[in-house]
Amino acid sequence: MEDERYKLYKDYLTIHVKSNHLEQDSKDLDDVIRVHSEDGYILHSVIPRISDGETEGYILIFDSTNVD
Repeated sequence: MEDERYKLYKDYLTIHVKSNHLEQDSKDLDDVIRVHSEDGYILHSVIPRISDGETEGYILIFDSTNVD
């Protein structure tokens, strides 16, 4: 994966999703979770990235041990 938003580790995949607007953020997160869940990944964590009291984005961590 060449996109720097995606990092594949031994058993985990991390994805960085930038924050746009609260309603759009929920749609973006839903899309990423749905697509990767359909591919066999299991959502492990959603971590907000906060700077100066503002949400800059989210880091999603998926368990990749069940992916073929």
